[in-house]
Amino acid sequence: MMDENPDVSVTVSKNTTWRQAISATLTALENKDAAMTFKDTRTEIRRASEFTLEGGDAATNAKRAASRARLRQAALENVAY
Repeated sequence: MMDENPDVSVTVSKNTTWRQAISATLTALENKDAAMTFKDTRTEIRRASEFTLEGGDAATNAKRAASRARLRQAALENVAY
């Protein structure tokens, strides 16, 4: 959305529902002539759930920790936009 409308910004809280997010976005785009598609991909949640398995050796645990750090950094970057 920022590429097409750099003057439009939508910020929602962590516990926002999709209906509330769509409503906030529609309000922000009220005077814009733009089409938008909303998708609920939740790739971060899927990836995080893949790495929540218990146990494993030290190398596996290190890989999981590195992966969690990458996911955390990606989430922080997404929030910054």
